[in-house]
Amino acid sequence: MDELAELGRQLTQAFRVARESPEAKEAEAQFIQAIRTLEAELKAAFGALQERTQSSTFKEEVVRTASTTAEEASANWPLAAQCQSQDR
Repeated sequence: MDELAELGRQLTQAFRVARESPEAKEAEAQFIQAIRTLEAELKAAFGALQERTQSSTFKEEVVRTASTTAEEASANWPLAAQCQSQDR
């Protein structure tokens, strides 16, 4: 049993040394920087996608409003209906 405990201590020490080595610290720093860069790029991509979606929704709403307004004008003012039919 003492042999297993000693093996456990040796493995723990080996992992600690490996984790604290300059190479491991450099790899960790590079990994963290890569994650931060990825995070920034994803935020920018999602922001652009959200803007395009909002822009598209806004455009659709403007078209829908214009169409509704034209229909209401046609129904309420016969002269507007004549102008609209001439435009088509």
